Amino acid sequence: MIYIKSKKITENDIRREIENVKSKLYENKSKNRESINESLDYEIIEPENIIEINDTVDIDDLLKLFDEEFIKEVYKKILLRQPDKEGFSHLLNLLRTGKLSKRDIIFKIRYSKEGREKGVKIKGLFPKGFISVFSFIPIINTFVKWIKSFIFLNKLHNRLNYLENFLISRYLNLNHRAKILENDFLNLNHRVKNSEQNFLNLNQEIFRLKEEFQFFKFKLSDFLEELEIKEYLEEKVKLKVDKEKDFYFSFEDIFRGEEEKITNRLAFYLKLLKLSEKPVLDIGCGRCEFLKLLKKNKINGLGIDTNKSFINYCKKLGLNVIYEDAVKFLKNTKETFSNITMFHIFEHLTMEEQLALLRSAYSKLETGGKIIIETPNPIYWNSFASFYTDPTHIKPIPATTLAFYLEQIGFKDITIFYLHPDRKKIYKGDKLLRYYQDFAIIGKK
Repeated sequence: MIYIKSKKITENDIRREIENVKSKLYENKSKNRESINESLDYEIIEPENIIEINDTVDIDDLLKLFDEEFIKEVYKKILLRQPDKEGFSHLLNLLRTGKLSKRDIIFKIRYSKEGREKGVKIKGLFPKGFISVFSFIPIINTFVKWIKSFIFLNKLHNRLNYLENFLISRYLNLNHRAKILENDFLNLNHRVKNSEQNFLNLNQEIFRLKEEFQFFKFKLSDFLEELEIKEYLEEKVKLKVDKEKDFYFSFEDIFRGEEEKITNRLAFYLKLLKLSEKPVLDIGCGRCEFLKLLKKNKINGLGIDTNKSFINYCKKLGLNVIYEDAVKFLKNTKETFSNITMFHIFEHLTMEEQLALLRSAYSKLETGGKIIIETPNPIYWNSFASFYTDPTHIKPIPATTLAFYLEQIGFKDITIFYLHPDRKKIYKGDKLLRYYQDFAIIGKK
């Protein structure tokens, strides 16, 4: 039996003793710093963080928490702020080393000077934490620790059982995961072996392809053998010229292409037209492929050409056409147009005629109206092999030159479309523009 001689302790004595203990604890903080696991970042010390303020805190809510989370929550609930780094590290060290229990820390924070100023009520503090008062009083704190050890011995036993079961479950879980990883490793090893076999097969295939390549290389070298050029080369020609038709009409049938093919090409422009009640003027309407498209799509169209054979042909089809020079017509007419189109006309004109035609067209377009011009692409590699097949061609015009003409006259939103490629694929690094036979340029008034 242990007898403890004591005297009556008042509340003021307790508070004074707590302040003395507090000052001694902070004097020794530098000695204990080496054992602290400093895991608190400066990021948690943010004055702008909003802390939910409650007048009453349940001690059981705090005792459910552990380690760093417990210290942070004690600061938030009792001191109503984020923990400072030094205070956090100090209390965390005391908790981890077992020098103070969670109840001791709650009591210490609540009855610190700052805690008394905040005045937060802690439900269940004295029934569960009253004994912590004596932990801060010199001399008797050792006896208090012994008494607490006896009182909480049963709880400690339960906690140890819980910890043992928890560790066993963790061990079983880790063992299960280890088996899964082992199976994954075996599967991966199997896949690696399959990959090695695939690599060997691929290597054999590469070897076979090399042999084939050598074979075709020899064949190609035979094919590329130099041939002797003969003194002359004979070629039979039969173009099926229709002598009953006008000279240029017959020429168009052979070298321009079939009407159905040209009609299909010109359908591209229907989606580019400005929609308006004003008619579309097709300058150099020729065989009227575009006028037929306009009529089919219920768009008002007017054609103009200087070839009587074309005009007579179009009138027989019931199309609205005029036999007259385009510049003269545009100067004399009072009508304005929604769109003015010229398909393969520009290459037949001199520079002066081109500029005069563009200026006249601009003056007769309604605001927002479009000019659409299609002409051979001079960058096309086969352009000069076929351009002068038509004896009425004067010279090709590059897209950038024609764009300059349009912009200088006043057209805006100029767009170039490269059309009718002569192949579907080319080699990387080759220039695409070389394989488009025609280009179209569009400008807006």
